[in-house]
Amino acid sequence: MAQTYNRLLIDVNQKINNIVTAKQNDTASRFLDVSLYSNGVPINLTGHSVKIYFKKPDSTEVFTEGEVTDATTGRCQFELTSQTLAVYGDLKAEITIWNGSTEVLSTQTFTICVLEMLRSDNAIESTNEFGVLVTLFQSIQNSLELMNVIKTNFGEAGEKAAEYEATTFWEMLEGLADKTEEAIQLDVSGKIGEPTDTTGGTVFGNMAVAKIGIESTVNAHVTDEITDLQTHIDGLSNIKSIQRGVVTVNNGGTTTFTISSVNPAKCQVVLNGMGKTSGGDICVPYLFSLTETFLTIKLSSDGANVTTSYQVIEFN
Repeated sequence: MAQTYNRLLIDVNQKINNIVTAKQNDTASRFLDVSLYSNGVPINLTGHSVKIYFKKPDSTEVFTEGEVTDATTGRCQFELTSQTLAVYGDLKAEITIWNGSTEVLSTQTFTICVLEMLRSDNAIESTNEFGVLVTLFQSIQNSLELMNVIKTNFGEAGEKAAEYEATTFWEMLEGLADKTEEAIQLDVSGKIGEPTDTTGGTVFGNMAVAKIGIESTVNAHVTDEITDLQTHIDGLSNIKSIQRGVVTVNNGGTTTFTISSVNPAKCQVVLNGMGKTSGGDICVPYLFSLTETFLTIKLSSDGANVTTSYQVIEFN
């Protein structure tokens, strides 16, 4: 069958200036191929339906279902039925998007110019056509029939009712509730377990396993922290030994005395003392030599006896 499609790009937020023409009384041959946009972005029609409303030049109406041909790009099609094209002149149209039985969005009104057919032998009388309502009424009728079937059978005994020694649906529900309650109690009791459980699989068992795991983890962490702390303290304490004392260095000489065995290469000697010569010059003691077991101190000039304190610090 010969068919023609008028391609329309319609933005629901903008005025529609497309010029669409059709011929009066054409049948099953003219379609609108529409892509719907919102501010330039394709409208996703997934899970939605589309319908189109026409108001003919004689004020009769047509309300029919469309077909979504590509949901993600907002593309759909509508047939211009013979009843839609029954009257020549300006045919007003409006496309609506529906979610179930709720209208969620509609386009601005646009015009289809229906050209007059010259022949008059098969003129179609213009009437209202509400295909969408017919479909809706049919769905309601089907639902009513299904509810009547449910109403008729509700309360009759069946295979499942026999399992509970029931003669009606309600007795079956009562027996099912009793068995369900018993099963739930057994199931819950089994999942909770006993306070003495030590293995996983019950609430108490899982808690016991978790407690052991936490204690083990905490103990291992504390041990590691103590080891790290001791290592840090040992690193800070780098002094092996300290020897202290007071000694007098005689005028013009040196003083040598015994100390505990040390490694001279790892030692530092600190002296604290001062005197004056007969001429008034300052005289201080200084390290002359250090061996493993002897420390020798000498004065910086002659003419005084100087008492000094000393420290021999040995490092690791």
